[in-house]
Amino acid sequence: MTKTAWPKEPLTNADMQILHGVLVDWCRNNACDPSSDRGKLAAKALVGWHEFGIHDAAELAQLMRDEVVVSNT
Repeated sequence: MTKTAWPKEPLTNADMQILHGVLVDWCRNNACDPSSDRGKLAAKALVGWHEFGIHDAAELAQLMRDEVVVSNT
């Protein structure tokens, strides 16, 4: 059996707290629940930014405000 190499570092508890906080704030400001389809799409975009290398909560929040377009449909 071969071993799969995973190039990404696992998320730490601190990472998860940052991502959760940014997501909850974004959802509050956009009148949606984090567990809704719209919230899940926002979470996916947020994790994408984090995987890209942006780990600062303020910068992530700004990117979410400026860049994320989440459809209601």
